[in-house]
Amino acid sequence: MKHTAQDVAVSGDPPPSRSVSRLRIVVTALIAVATATISSCAGVDADAAPPETGTTAVTTLSAGPSSGSSGRSATNFAARAGSPSSVPPKGSGPKTAGTAGTIAPKLPDTDLAQGVSTPVEDPYYPATSNPEVDSLHYGLDLDWDGRTLRGVTQLTFRATKDTSTVRLGLLRTLAVSGVTLDDTAVGTKRIGDDLVIATGPLAANSRHVLVIKYKGQPRSVPAPSGRLDMTEGLGWNRSKAGNISTFQEPYGAYTWYAVNDHPSDKARYDATIRVPRGLVGVFNGTLTTSQVIRGKTVTRWHLDRPAASYLTTLAIGKYKHSAVQMTDGKPFNIWLLPKHEKLRPAIAREARRSYSWLLSRAGPYPFATSGVVVVEGDSAMETQTLITAGYESLQAELDGVILHELAHQWYGDSVGPIDWLAVWLNEGWATRMQFDYQDPRGVMYDLAGLQATCRWARVAAGPPARYDRRQFAEDNVYVCPAAMLTQLRNTVGVAKYNEIAKAWPAEHRDHTVNRATFLAWLNAQTGSDHSALLKRWLD
Repeated sequence: MKHTAQDVAVSGDPPPSRSVSRLRIVVTALIAVATATISSCAGVDADAAPPETGTTAVTTLSAGPSSGSSGRSATNFAARAGSPSSVPPKGSGPKTAGTAGTIAPKLPDTDLAQGVSTPVEDPYYPATSNPEVDSLHYGLDLDWDGRTLRGVTQLTFRATKDTSTVRLGLLRTLAVSGVTLDDTAVGTKRIGDDLVIATGPLAANSRHVLVIKYKGQPRSVPAPSGRLDMTEGLGWNRSKAGNISTFQEPYGAYTWYAVNDHPSDKARYDATIRVPRGLVGVFNGTLTTSQVIRGKTVTRWHLDRPAASYLTTLAIGKYKHSAVQMTDGKPFNIWLLPKHEKLRPAIAREARRSYSWLLSRAGPYPFATSGVVVVEGDSAMETQTLITAGYESLQAELDGVILHELAHQWYGDSVGPIDWLAVWLNEGWATRMQFDYQDPRGVMYDLAGLQATCRWARVAAGPPARYDRRQFAEDNVYVCPAAMLTQLRNTVGVAKYNEIAKAWPAEHRDHTVNRATFLAWLNAQTGSDHSALLKRWLD
């Protein structure tokens, strides 16, 4: 997630109040560099745009099958989940006609193995996590008519222990009309925004398929934060113009589909989005087909690597698409509303620049596609393979937003936090990358200045590894761990630091991690104990 604080003075004075605009997380030393960048991005000349490929209305676009690696072996995934086999056996029992049919393709076992996780209960937001469920694959069918959402969630999951119930998050205003488990109708109970499903006895490590039908009026939910870009709430948001966008960190996916809404539980995704003709539904991953069926635009999407629920995105509006080929041959997709078209040339230019720079600093891009969908608002989010960025945030700082959220594709998306205590791992790396990109002369390696900024951030929201749970994603989890990485670079040297920056996401691809994981790995990489380093900046 892109930070929202104003430029913070490196001094003994308290930091200024927050700005509504999506501005940079920087200290005074970076202001001069950033000012020039903002000026150049705010007044782009469309005639100066680089040539783009595939600029077209989405209703005529077919992106074709996705590409990319099939991932680690099933054995490795099984070991990570602590299970005796790579993919648990399918559930058995009577097979009778249920209340809902299959709405997503059945993935082969090797693909399901990518979704095997070790779910945990979150220490800060436990109500959003259910460690008894290991989601392997979500098949979503979402039909939006402008007022009511009619949805089907087909969830292939692994029971992590013996249980007779399964709990998922689903907003209370979304009424459930039927649930099946392995094609057999089962009962449910509502407890607030939880859907408790009476599955009957399920054995540990057994695999099952739930199909949940629901409809209603989705809405956003309050965020555990004082950030001004979160005042509209998390999850489903509808603008005054009727356009839909979703931001859901640390939670909020449950406002539009049934989900185990926690970062420890990564899964594969396929989605079908149905919206009135003239609109387009945009989702993560590769667009495989786009058709107009019975007066509705129907788009189908495939995400070829496991993703945490907070990294899914949905945008609905009169979107137009273009694609820019990156230096590694992969496409960068740009989805814009008509009123935001003037940003297309600048986004294309900056995407090429930021992406190429990150390839040299973070290593090979971990997914098949990248891109951005621009929505109304002033927030920005590292949604997997397709950044969700508010128009106002790009107007304020296009280069910083694109670079920061692209950096998260390596740091936060591919390798992610196992719980929300570890959010500093995401933001520290992305912020340090942003500093390096916007400050090539290295002024931002001034530890004294960073320490002053960090000190005030800790006063406001607590230390990064033990922050105030009511102050999610404040300055502390950005600046303090970025300063920690700065000290690490100064200690081990530039060459070794650059090796570490590439090896960390490469060796933990698709995994979820925490502080202990990072410290043990870092000590092994350097041959030194960095416990004191982490303690200084995180505690």
